[in-house]
Amino acid sequence: MVYWYSVYTLTFQSTLSLPELTPTTAPPTDAATITIDDGQVPHSLSDARIRADLYEMNGSHLLYHVPGVARYLIEDGRTITIARTPHADEDSVRLFLLGVVLACALQQRRMYALRASALETANGAILLAGMSGAGKSTLTGALIQRGWRLLSDDLSVIALKNGQIHVLPGYPLLRLWGASLRLLKIDRDGLSRVRPAVEKYVLPLDSKSFCGESRPLQAIYCLSLATQETDRFIPLDDPPIRMAALHKQLHPQRIAIDFGNLPFFWPLTLAALEAAHFFRIERVAQRDNLMELTERVEANIK
Repeated sequence: MVYWYSVYTLTFQSTLSLPELTPTTAPPTDAATITIDDGQVPHSLSDARIRADLYEMNGSHLLYHVPGVARYLIEDGRTITIARTPHADEDSVRLFLLGVVLACALQQRRMYALRASALETANGAILLAGMSGAGKSTLTGALIQRGWRLLSDDLSVIALKNGQIHVLPGYPLLRLWGASLRLLKIDRDGLSRVRPAVEKYVLPLDSKSFCGESRPLQAIYCLSLATQETDRFIPLDDPPIRMAALHKQLHPQRIAIDFGNLPFFWPLTLAALEAAHFFRIERVAQRDNLMELTERVEANIK
């Protein structure tokens, strides 16, 4: 059976059921299609020009290896072939497919993929960027509870649309750790784990909480943990600092560099620097200040 999905304005043709994604119909052309299938995948690329711990790449192929789960072969950003490890569970295969492997495919297509969550605002969209553990999804969940709508969780894509920088819609769910669910007072009963034995859960969102259309970029907040007693909002006004902050969030950054994407991204980088306000949020590590942090973000964006 073949399934069709839409994400980041791309159409996926998949023999795997991907319930996380938004179903769609087959397009009239395959120009913007990524095909996903199980199949034969080599253990190594014989002509790889770059070899790293988890991936190898040559000009048109990227082989990504998740130990104990699967090998994923990405070709020209158009096909993803999966060779599962024996006894690998479906949840784990999909988790990595729709995370780092999809990010690699986007980079191969020279799409500006960022490690960030995105939310719709009254005037456009904001990005909450940061490394794993910075609190992006928890803050995103708190803002959604206050009436904001999600554009994407943890992986966001920006693109030029009619001469304006836009954030593209991802898919309607959040992945939240058990501690975040407790903080947000969300009952985890009935929620699925992202993969067995990991206390992180999938929170599906309905149409009231998800924006399925692109929105112009308004602001970027770069989150990090800090040791001071209160959260700090620091405007980033210097263009080189803003550019470095943006490039730091490229996802996966090393693969974006290995593909030589930074020069190609230059027009989008300039458009983002021109269009968006940049802030660094140095967040107190304790989680009991979430409400205060959420209110500060809301006040700042207004």
